Amino acid sequence: MTTELAERRKGQALALFVAAAGLIGIAAVTVGIETRASRPDLASGPVVPGLHDTIGTGRRIIITSSDASYRIERAQRGNESIWVMRDRGDYPVLGGRLAQLTQGLEQLHFTRRMTTDPAKFDRLGVGDPRHGGRGVLVQIEDGRGALLVNLILGTVPTAGQNIVYVRRPGENQAWAAEGPLPPLRDVASWLNLRPLDLPVERLMHVEISPAQGRPYILDRGADASWNPAQSPADLTKAVHDNLRNLGVEVLDVVNLRIVGATHAPTEGSIEERFTALADLQRRGLIRHLGLSNVTSAQVAEAGRIAKVVCVQNQYNLAHRDDDALIDELGRKGVAYVPFFPLGGFSPLQSQALFDVAQSLDATPMQVALAWLLRRAPNILLIPGTSTRNHLRENLVAAALVLPQQAIERLDGIGSTNIR
Repeated sequence: MTTELAERRKGQALALFVAAAGLIGIAAVTVGIETRASRPDLASGPVVPGLHDTIGTGRRIIITSSDASYRIERAQRGNESIWVMRDRGDYPVLGGRLAQLTQGLEQLHFTRRMTTDPAKFDRLGVGDPRHGGRGVLVQIEDGRGALLVNLILGTVPTAGQNIVYVRRPGENQAWAAEGPLPPLRDVASWLNLRPLDLPVERLMHVEISPAQGRPYILDRGADASWNPAQSPADLTKAVHDNLRNLGVEVLDVVNLRIVGATHAPTEGSIEERFTALADLQRRGLIRHLGLSNVTSAQVAEAGRIAKVVCVQNQYNLAHRDDDALIDELGRKGVAYVPFFPLGGFSPLQSQALFDVAQSLDATPMQVALAWLLRRAPNILLIPGTSTRNHLRENLVAAALVLPQQAIERLDGIGSTNIR
């Protein structure tokens, strides 16, 4: 009897234990659901709602960061509508990279709510680059200038994931999001830098016409090296080629470009080459002579051979090696024509420039051109442009008045040698 009672009680205890375990499990699941639902840091949903329906109206993409800023716009080439890099002489951009950006933005979705403390924004990379922050500002406008996308992105590499921190300009809430976005700080990744798919050995003669600056010619030597075509015979041939191609009997101005270092002239005699052009001038084929990429000593040497009417060297807000030469030429009535006035392949980047432009309701490039025009009366500008709208933007610089305070801030850019 005692044994049966003990067995019965043991069975009842086991049943109670199983029931209790089941209740605990249900409670654990319930607590887990409630905990997940009550976590305010979790988030979901698209970062840019409805972008799939509106992205087709996009006409302009503006990327701003501390490393590089550039603008991509839709342009009409004949019957074809293409996207071009406005800040690179309207160079066409890669369609695949454009699709990566737009599709990545469409797929970008929130995963977690982050900080609201502005002091922590740069840790996440979402500081506004227009105010010295480390983020990348991505703006996409439609044809009326309305913003379809306006986000500050701060990508943080995470193995096997596409994690990015995001924030809307003017808001203090930062978020974690996920989406397959392409690199945005590397301008070159947007450009097709191999326009000619030709074996190098097939190239023997190359004429280079930069967006800013005079064209020059390279010929392959007997040892297969590339040499500037700057012998007297080469220069004479080039002048006759220009006369024939332009259909004129005389060239108004011919600049002798000295091919030296990439970003600065190098010393050396230019007598033989400049004399060849002076001879063509005396024969009535050239009206005026100029120089490009030269030093003060080379200007003086050329002046002893023939009159020099202009000098074309690299000069801009950040690159001011020619300050003394500009003043020297001004006293002699010689024009100074800066090439790369906006920085060339490394567009000007400076917080001071952006701040001044914002205060004047102008673009940084307009301010940079206005500063050059004010720098000296003998400066003539030749900023590259290939569209009417771009030309109109450049012309605004001629009427832009720079207050003294703005001038002082801009003058300080060169002293810090920002490039």
